Amino acid sequence: LSFVDCVFEVRTAVRSSKYLFRIVMVSLLSVTAFIFAVTIINACTLLLDTSSNVVSANQPRGGDEEGVGDTWGGDFSASSLNAMKTNVGEEQDATMETQHHVDPLPSTVSGIAIDPSGYLLYCPCMGRFGNQMEHFIGSLDFAKRVNRTLVIPPFITYTHPISLVPFTSLFDLRLVSEYHRVIPMATFMSLLASKVWPNEHRYMYCPTISSDAVDCKTKVGNPFGPFWDSFNIDFVGDRAASVSLDWSQQLDPSSHFVVAMRGAPAAFPMSKRLHSLAKYVEWNDGMLQRTQTWIGKNLIKPYLAVHLRAGRDWEMACEHGVGLRSYMASPQCTFQGNINQEMCLPTKEDVVEKISLLVIENGYKSIFIGTDSSMEARKVKEGLTDLEIDVKFGNGGPMMDLAVMTQADEFLGNCVSSFTSFVTRYRRARREGAYFFGLKNKQ
Repeated sequence: LSFVDCVFEVRTAVRSSKYLFRIVMVSLLSVTAFIFAVTIINACTLLLDTSSNVVSANQPRGGDEEGVGDTWGGDFSASSLNAMKTNVGEEQDATMETQHHVDPLPSTVSGIAIDPSGYLLYCPCMGRFGNQMEHFIGSLDFAKRVNRTLVIPPFITYTHPISLVPFTSLFDLRLVSEYHRVIPMATFMSLLASKVWPNEHRYMYCPTISSDAVDCKTKVGNPFGPFWDSFNIDFVGDRAASVSLDWSQQLDPSSHFVVAMRGAPAAFPMSKRLHSLAKYVEWNDGMLQRTQTWIGKNLIKPYLAVHLRAGRDWEMACEHGVGLRSYMASPQCTFQGNINQEMCLPTKEDVVEKISLLVIENGYKSIFIGTDSSMEARKVKEGLTDLEIDVKFGNGGPMMDLAVMTQADEFLGNCVSSFTSFVTRYRRARREGAYFFGLKNKQ
């Protein structure tokens, strides 16, 4: 009605001039037609956008079938898996498209070939070196099973708040790559990440048994936060992932090219099935040379290497472990019954007696003691004075201690310690055995 009234008033005002009236009417009709055309165009655009989103939402994506599972290899019930699919899967649908690489990846970056099957990262955030090494071997095997290049993290040492020790500063990367495709994390981040893992595609993957939204607590606590911060990595969101499902469908590389996990996709203690992989873990040339030089200057061959695990933290650990059938790295040993005190925390008298028997039976010329307690080592040395044999302690740090123990003519270790288990696996993979406190025979 307002439009008609307006026209009437205009017509009355210009009644005296039919020509002017016609000009005004044509102008008003033109404006009305223009507004109507704009409205039609906007409606068509909205309809097209809605149709496009519906098609995209109905397309299959690798993340839609994400399940749950224990990072250390356990499985959950079908009901919890279905809950995960229903709740977490629906929430992830809205943002999953952002993970797709719209532009095709180059075949090489900085002379390094890009793996079209994708990459696997993890934080080595459980325990010290012995635990981290077991997780590395398990993760290496897992990466091979899901056919992704393993991005090897540095080892973590706990100092203010952490320090990082590159894998390649200790071990031969070429030998590891004979088993499966690997790349050091520093190399990946400095040369490849900007192309294959841009900031907007950086998601954290973790297992969950909750039907709520996935919360990986990505950088909560030490060493999680400091580890990722060391590489300037921030995550834009969390994703569910299970080590017990088929990644080829659950985490297809087209949607999940780089999978970064909160913890290692491996068990501790590691499965005996994986012990043979220790043959792919060898000291690099520089480390071997330094080790042999130190041995030549300080020890007389044949020598016996002893790992003496001590300290208040170990005492507390053994309080929990004694009496159990299996505890920490004890599966490296074969024994009947349960773990006893001598196996986990032998007394000074136990240590002196065991070393003395081995020296007398085998005629070793010197003894090397690798330990985290120099005070306990000195007590043992005093107890061995009757043997009139040279006893040396390590002073080159824990990695040098390990290297000296792996190269020994014979080794005596702690059945429960994962530090010992590194030496044990290394030697067994090279057809050499080990003795253990609390156990009689060589294994």
